[in-house]
Amino acid sequence: MKTIKTASGAKVSFEEFVEDIDTDYVDDVLLPAIERGNWDELESLSVISDSEFPVLFKQNVWDLSQIGDGYQTNRLLFNHSTRKGFDGYILPRNIRNEIKCFTAIELLTDYGKYSYLSIVDTVTRLTEIAKHATEIGITSFSDIDEDVIFQLQENGLKIDSRSSNQTLSAINRLVQCQEPLPIQIEINKLLQPKHFNLAESSSDQHFAIPFRIYFEMVNSAISEISEAYKNRVELEESIETYLEHSERVKDDLTAKVRSGAIDLSTVIVDKSRVGVIERYFKSHGVLFVDNQEDDRWGDTWQGCAIGGYNGNKSAVWNEFSVKVGSWHFNQRSKFSGYIRNLQASAAFLVMALSGMRIGELFGISPVYGAQDHIKIGINTIYALTTKQEKLTLDSQTADDVYITNRTGFRAFHVLNAIHRPYRKRFEEGSNSTFFAALTEVYHPRPIEKVGLGQTIRETIKRLHKDTFVLNSHDLDALRASNPEHSRLPEVGDSFPYTNHQCRRSFAFYLIGLELMDFPQLKQQLGHISIAMTRWYAKNAHSLKKIFGEIKEEREERSARVMSRTYNKLANKERLAGGLGKNLLKEVIESANFFDQGVNGRKLSPRFWKEEIRTGKVHVHAIGKGMYCTKRQCAMRAAIDLSECTDCGWDIIEDASEAESIRITAMRDLLILQESGELNGSSASKYVMDIRSAEKIMSDLNFPYEVFEIPDDVSQLIPVQNI
Repeated sequence: MKTIKTASGAKVSFEEFVEDIDTDYVDDVLLPAIERGNWDELESLSVISDSEFPVLFKQNVWDLSQIGDGYQTNRLLFNHSTRKGFDGYILPRNIRNEIKCFTAIELLTDYGKYSYLSIVDTVTRLTEIAKHATEIGITSFSDIDEDVIFQLQENGLKIDSRSSNQTLSAINRLVQCQEPLPIQIEINKLLQPKHFNLAESSSDQHFAIPFRIYFEMVNSAISEISEAYKNRVELEESIETYLEHSERVKDDLTAKVRSGAIDLSTVIVDKSRVGVIERYFKSHGVLFVDNQEDDRWGDTWQGCAIGGYNGNKSAVWNEFSVKVGSWHFNQRSKFSGYIRNLQASAAFLVMALSGMRIGELFGISPVYGAQDHIKIGINTIYALTTKQEKLTLDSQTADDVYITNRTGFRAFHVLNAIHRPYRKRFEEGSNSTFFAALTEVYHPRPIEKVGLGQTIRETIKRLHKDTFVLNSHDLDALRASNPEHSRLPEVGDSFPYTNHQCRRSFAFYLIGLELMDFPQLKQQLGHISIAMTRWYAKNAHSLKKIFGEIKEEREERSARVMSRTYNKLANKERLAGGLGKNLLKEVIESANFFDQGVNGRKLSPRFWKEEIRTGKVHVHAIGKGMYCTKRQCAMRAAIDLSECTDCGWDIIEDASEAESIRITAMRDLLILQESGELNGSSASKYVMDIRSAEKIMSDLNFPYEVFEIPDDVSQLIPVQNI
């Protein structure tokens, strides 16, 4: 097993888990017995023995929640059951015990490369396979091969065409760790849907949120977050008061339980924990009702009384009042709902205005998560720092910075104001985690990525319930963005929102409305391959109606770029880029340049708008204050400053992008140098970026301090690149 969660929700490694079990017993008694496969012997043994509540092999439900200080409550069920109960299809002894052996191996040995929850899911899948096998007379996995799986499929076993097929995955897991098991499965390859006459189908692409819905969601969130940002200090103080009041409620209820004034079952929300707590006290030799006499009582209670309390049983429950801006809260439930809604809106904006995934939002840094220290003139670059979730050769880079706007920056600070009071109460070692489980007010703890995503998704769906009702125009938008989707909703259905749609919509609308070009979007999303970027922006060309509405504005914007360029030339201001420098040289050499024929008209945006509208001139942005006039370059895979400095098609009027690239290159170079991972190829690339940026800054007469290349780095690269 790779990881498991404690009862409090903290994730622990296998190495930490085995501290609560007798590993000598596992190695010397249990594993040899599993290999022998004698059911009478195994059914007399424990799987985990050194506990007041051992896990016995003969049990058909294994519960790890009472081992040590308690682990997650998901149980391992060895008869095929539904999620509603444990009384399901009773499997024959032989095949059921084979599944138990597999489970013990995955739980307690190095064969287990998966989390505890994954093991639970795989056991559920194996019991389903075993049920279908039993119905055709098979009672051992040793009798299952590809032909039998075909029979099981005909008998109702579901094997779909997705590459992530759970049924085949469960069989593959069983085959991969069969060496220490008392079974021999005649399958010698990794099973895939194609082996069962099923063509692997690619997953449907995430929808781009229909423009009407997207517009309303963004505007609503901006309004809410703008107000919260102004009152963020008061917000954080209110949450601090909320948590302090929670501690008072907990202390009051604890004192009443300890004195016998109130029954434990009345206080604890999860009634199944009552017996666990009582047994925990008994095992530690501490009286449950001790009338404040035993000094060990507090630590014992802290060790087992996790989860929620019925706080309204406390005398101090109604002594709650906070204020945030114009909002006044005298009820805890309403304040709890307020911060949950605020979290969802802020998280949505961060994702929608940066293109990051929910996993990257989850990994955002509490300290360096939002930065606005890069200022060039009156311009501010807002950056969000996180951990890239996907790092595969075909899709992602290791870059951990997402550029956003001021609203995204403010949304981060609203999130921080919500979660900082919780983080102060985390157990030591958890402080680097940004997000807390907002409902865990009595025992604040970090929330897991899945839990965070689910909370945000479900809250957004509730907040925008009415907005999400689809009309015919919304359906047209969905058909345009996902014409090949296998499950298009219908008019009147609720839009099936997911958090990843923020990333897809970010790409779809920025490309479709020509607010970004592919190279810029590729850099923002962190893709190595521009093919991945195009996949995200797929079908963006279908925004013909919206595109037409903004076409004139786009032409005017491009015309202003060219007009501004020539006005700078007229004022003898400096430009960089090959084209920019050539134009400046031409103007300087001709004293009457703007008096000659058409040249004077080039100072007017009206002239350039006509040139752009008729296709005679093309301009696209390649970065902030950086423009290219070559149409073919709109599909470039990346911005290479070494090409831009003297390119005859490029005009550079602002040093912001160059300085940003230079800062990133200097940072990455020094990090790789310090870690000993820098090679000649990487060093050359970073140094070229730094020197090219410095050349642009010099051409624009922008002040900067020349970066000194460390000697050991200089030795890695050719002299001409230094």
